[in-house]
Amino acid sequence: MVTQHLARGDLIDALRTLEGPKNAATAVQAVAAVGFARQQRAEQIRRGVPADRVGRGVSEQIALARRESRHRGAIFLGVASMLVAEMPFTLDAMAAGVLTEHRAQIVVHETSCVSRQVRAEVDRAVAGDLVRPSRLGTRRLADLARIETYRRDPATVVARIGGAASERFVAARPAPDCMTRLTALLPVAQGIAVLAALGRAAASAHATGDPRSQGQIMADELVVRVTGQATAGAVPVALHPVMPIATLLNAHDQP
Repeated sequence: MVTQHLARGDLIDALRTLEGPKNAATAVQAVAAVGFARQQRAEQIRRGVPADRVGRGVSEQIALARRESRHRGAIFLGVASMLVAEMPFTLDAMAAGVLTEHRAQIVVHETSCVSRQVRAEVDRAVAGDLVRPSRLGTRRLADLARIETYRRDPATVVARIGGAASERFVAARPAPDCMTRLTALLPVAQGIAVLAALGRAAASAHATGDPRSQGQIMADELVVRVTGQATAGAVPVALHPVMPIATLLNAHDQP
């Protein structure tokens, strides 16, 4: 087993030592993904695939190779394309083990709205000196990339912020143990207002001796306010069994 190869005193050293090669390997993956995408598109064009279909299926194959979802594969290919084509210093920082995939993605995101020239300048300012990003936490790195981008093209950054509200949405995805994660992307003022209202409801309930935790009260209150129910548990449930017609007609089957 893996744990048999690590002495107790070597564990933190192993974590630190392995982080560099892991980041470097991700940089190689980024280059490989972009090269693969180019090959596939060229092959599709050679086969006469219609222009609006060229590139389809590429991110799915990359996701399969990386053992992740199609969505994550598409994100990785997009970030990798930006790094390889326009942000060599950030890519080199990954190859040197300084930047993780997540931190490199943050730098790419903060420059995604500006021109190629501005992005190149920010790339050099943020990652041109390998020591600089290695000394910054993730939040400070994001702040640095944002500031350097705004300094060079404030109008575009402001326009991006103004247009972000149009991308607000609510989504749900499954979680373990018959739970679901309900996600809302909101303008900051609205998001804080929602959280504050739920927090006040929790504080009021605690003042009356409610035994639920703050998180439980806030979750229940969210359900009550959105659905208009009397309690969070009053959600109407409808069951819709589905079975093959052969099973329905065969009395000997036990579905």
